[in-house]
Amino acid sequence: MCIKRFFGRSDDAVRSQIWIAMRVYLLILMLKRRLNLDYSAYEILQILSATTFIKMALLPLFLNDFTKKHITHNPNQLLLFDL
Repeated sequence: MCIKRFFGRSDDAVRSQIWIAMRVYLLILMLKRRLNLDYSAYEILQILSATTFIKMALLPLFLNDFTKKHITHNPNQLLLFDL
């Protein structure tokens, strides 16, 4: 996960966007640890972004065989933590 561009150029706007990105990343890592998932942080983020408007519990979403079959690892994606 990276910030490709900033929506504001002031110091406060850039700081806010960096803090938000860090918080989202930490929430993804917490979700990974609590649910004991085998997915990478990138894969979890992709699943959540693809199912944003689907109302269902998180655990069944990640235990679905359909999800495991259709996610491919991006070899260009660097891993920050190997959890």
